[in-house]
Amino acid sequence: MIDVTGLSFTLGDKPILDTVDACLPAGQITALIGPNGAGKSTLLKLIAQQLTASWGRVCLSGCDLRSIKPEELARRLAVVGQQLDVASRVRVRDLVGFGRW
Repeated sequence: MIDVTGLSFTLGDKPILDTVDACLPAGQITALIGPNGAGKSTLLKLIAQQLTASWGRVCLSGCDLRSIKPEELARRLAVVGQQLDVASRVRVRDLVGFGRW
């Protein structure tokens, strides 16, 4: 399970996300919907530790992601973006597995 608590992100003095709380259950499909510029991709990048939150925390199975070493995090969490350029013969399983490296 991924728990997001009070997550906020600013660029300069512009707030992008403001105090987001979410619970993403393990083994379930969760959809983020909203208009362009709502912060959906930013939220995913914060969860994946590709951006650093201004405030709040993200926990994976009760463990704060900031305390997990990058190698261990790569084994437990992966994000595949929609703009990824990949050779057409790469299987989805292999592509997601690349995140572990």
